[in-house]
Amino acid sequence: METFMLHSLLIGLGGALVLVCFSYVYTRMTRSEEIESGAIDFDVLMNMLKTKKNLRLIDLSDSAHYKMHHLKGAENIPPDAFRKLVPELIDDRMTVLYCKSGRECRLAYQFMKEKGYKTGNLYYLDAQMIYTSVYKPKEAV
Repeated sequence: METFMLHSLLIGLGGALVLVCFSYVYTRMTRSEEIESGAIDFDVLMNMLKTKKNLRLIDLSDSAHYKMHHLKGAENIPPDAFRKLVPELIDDRMTVLYCKSGRECRLAYQFMKEKGYKTGNLYYLDAQMIYTSVYKPKEAV
């Protein structure tokens, strides 16, 4: 009986280990695909703000959220106005899109790619705007 229980436990642990390994590999593959597609995390954005001259930041939050929290120097273009303004935004400047949830900036990124924006110069913040919980001032960073 004890041998059977030990055997069952080992099989269960082995299966769990395989699942964890698969999950890790899948996450790494997915994450590298996201980065290749323009997704950046908050640390990369902070580095870009320090090192890239003429970096354009577009905050896709609604104007009420923008007035409360935004990154210093960001231009506010609410989602309902964004699609109309895209032709004016397409140029060679490095651009980072962000919003409060990550959803709007992903959609905007895809839309700008479809309209011909060079993907080597276009990025989006792949996260919620975590800076709002870290920084209290109206303009962060």
